Amino acid sequence: MLRVLIFSILVLIPVISGQQPGRCPNVPGLPRNIYRAPGIWYVHSKSTNDFDEKMKCVRINWSQPKGSNFTLTVENFSTITNTLESIVVEGRDGSPTFRCHVPVLGEIDVDYYILGHDYARWAILYYCDEKENSYTEQALVLTRQKFPDERGLNQFIDQSYRYWGLQKPQFTPTVQNCRN
Repeated sequence: MLRVLIFSILVLIPVISGQQPGRCPNVPGLPRNIYRAPGIWYVHSKSTNDFDEKMKCVRINWSQPKGSNFTLTVENFSTITNTLESIVVEGRDGSPTFRCHVPVLGEIDVDYYILGHDYARWAILYYCDEKENSYTEQALVLTRQKFPDERGLNQFIDQSYRYWGLQKPQFTPTVQNCRN
């Protein structure tokens, strides 16, 4: 019960504070290439309305595909428990849905769309959750290096948001000074 309460405070309050009136923008996203995406990715930054300061040094290991299926192992250092935590995420080629296997909560499906990608350097994943007459947008900026070229990355983010006609949110960097 305490874990559910903590989850509610840490996750749901930031989501509620980022709600906007209306419906999610129509963003089909770019096609995902499951053969170029495998390897190590770092969560460089998250849209500020989705930022969780309890997680740092988030690293994603994207597996080689098996048929049209792939898995991601997401590791992060929790500042609450001072331990390395991980979850497994499953995906399928042609589907935006990522099935996250989260301790305590079970399976959670999230539809992430790709706003932009350069598989050698970075990618932007976009999520929009619609509830009745409001919606919440969230974004993750993934990079191949822990400390990428910030100027080039910012230009890439600006171009990606302009391409889709979306207002770029404020991003908060993820702390990366860990050993992983």
